[in-house]
Amino acid sequence: MHRAIRLTLAAASALAVSLTAAAQAFPDHPVKFYCPAAPGGSADAVTRAIADSMSRDFGVPVVVENKPGAGGVVATEAVLKAPADGYTITLVNSSHSTNPVLLKSLPYDTLKDTIALDYVGYIPLVLVTPPSSPYTSVQQVIAAAKAAPGTIAFASGGVGSGGHLAGELLKYIAQVDMIHVPYQGNAPSLTSVLGGHNPLMFDTLANSLPHIQAGKLRVLAITSLKRSPLLPNVPTMVESGVPDFEISAWIAIVGKSGTPPDVVAKLNGAINKAINDPALRARPTMQGIEFVGGSGDDAQGFVRRGLEKWTKVVKAAGISGS
Repeated sequence: MHRAIRLTLAAASALAVSLTAAAQAFPDHPVKFYCPAAPGGSADAVTRAIADSMSRDFGVPVVVENKPGAGGVVATEAVLKAPADGYTITLVNSSHSTNPVLLKSLPYDTLKDTIALDYVGYIPLVLVTPPSSPYTSVQQVIAAAKAAPGTIAFASGGVGSGGHLAGELLKYIAQVDMIHVPYQGNAPSLTSVLGGHNPLMFDTLANSLPHIQAGKLRVLAITSLKRSPLLPNVPTMVESGVPDFEISAWIAIVGKSGTPPDVVAKLNGAINKAINDPALRARPTMQGIEFVGGSGDDAQGFVRRGLEKWTKVVKAAGISGS
């Protein structure tokens, strides 16, 4: 065998041994876990709860660092600047599947450059209306929108937000024309509905639940494929006559593509162990989250299907990205 070939094969073999050894030793120093939101919110609470469990499982610190900005782009880009060794990961949410559609200058390829480690879970949205509104069902909303196209408004926390996309999905599936009223954030949009200034809004279950329980909001439907145990009498959008309607504020954890499979498996196992812990699920800050888990391949497939779905909806709605 030619000497150059032997040297190449030897180098390749040494690299394979080195990568295997690294994977087996993982983790032997702290793991950095980015949160794409500011401290104090629900995303921060979920990140820290999972990080605490992973720290105990791994025997090394899993250090949370908040990196808010650009719908998760800042945190994800920071992961991609680090080595593909599993020591830098980030929480992502629904925007991970919509950013490629809505942002014209996304600095990475979501499917090629990131690898999903686990699909943590989702928080369903609910279609809510003030108690004073005439709507008591989704079908009444659709009928009114068809009778008077372009006159019924729905509020949201901004262009591209979950509430906006849910409204566009309703328009797309039901073939109705409704007016989108965007606000600078979820809080003012919800205030507008509570005050009767807008008749409809898709909001997260966690945000709206206290107002529903207090009788300040009427809930028409939930956007998940199954009913929530928190609102067992509220039908899903599919049960309300809108086929294939499903959208939630979901949560996943991703790393950098190229991370060794053994490391991915260890991270996936630790995350699954965390989210299946009854003590974690019982925390007040976890209320409203439907935990899922599963394999990394399951999570990557979920992200890919979300991107395909929202590419169609955004194109049909004519939403222009920034």
